[in-house]
Amino acid sequence: MTNSELRAKLLQAQALLSGVYSWASQPHIKYTGMEMNDSIQRYMSSADSCIDDALEELDRRGVDGCV
Repeated sequence: MTNSELRAKLLQAQALLSGVYSWASQPHIKYTGMEMNDSIQRYMSSADSCIDDALEELDRRGVDGCV
């Protein structure tokens, strides 16, 4: 897989995570003042940070893994 393909897949994963994070951040339907699921929100944020790190690593390595 090329860096371009990896980048596209990582960006796609970030978009999917964003949707889950958005759901988890919504106001809870039963409990006023609470969000839907703060644990899932934290996990999605952590995963998003990991993807950012992977994207930075691709940038450091250059085109298709060549330095």
